[in-house]
Amino acid sequence: MTGLRILHAQNEVTDPAGLFIEEFERRGHTVDTVHPYAGEQLPETLEGYAGMIAGGGTVDTHQTEEYPWLAH
Repeated sequence: MTGLRILHAQNEVTDPAGLFIEEFERRGHTVDTVHPYAGEQLPETLEGYAGMIAGGGTVDTHQTEEYPWLAH
């Protein structure tokens, strides 16, 4: 399959998903990267996306008070 649109949520500045993104783009897919840690908003829905990549990093899912974008 080619031409899919994929959402990439980069959770920290030190957490790029370069290997994944490069491979998806090499295969003809479009990757939209959002930087929630920097204040960029995630889309309200995943409509229009075939998949989503959520990067790791040092933040943890229970730290929503410290990192509010994790809840969304």
